[in-house]
Amino acid sequence: CSIRIKAVKVPLLDSLGLILAEDVISKDDIPVYNNSAMDGYAVRTEDIKGADRSYSVRLILLAEDIPAGKVPTVKVNPGYCIPIMTGSPIPENCNAVVMKEDTEKDGESILVLRNVWREKI
Repeated sequence: CSIRIKAVKVPLLDSLGLILAEDVISKDDIPVYNNSAMDGYAVRTEDIKGADRSYSVRLILLAEDIPAGKVPTVKVNPGYCIPIMTGSPIPENCNAVVMKEDTEKDGESILVLRNVWREKI
């Protein structure tokens, strides 16, 4: 059984707790760039296909890190990754973020212990 409720217009400040009658879509993307949803390493999914705890994938760690709000100045080439913080813009060529918990640091590189899809962005 469903009940139809009539839509009403109310001022935004009076709308707390109410349900929208229709979708609201922004004209602008905010933020204006793809950003990381977590701390971890920005990677190219093509480089880590099949990674898991029994088949880790080694990526060379770039020295620069990307704090929130900083625009990356490096391009991440195949076989490389870069540390990234929550809210940071995703660097050129990267399309996913691997959580730190799914990696092991090994000197100047990391071992990726879990495959990720284009996600965490």
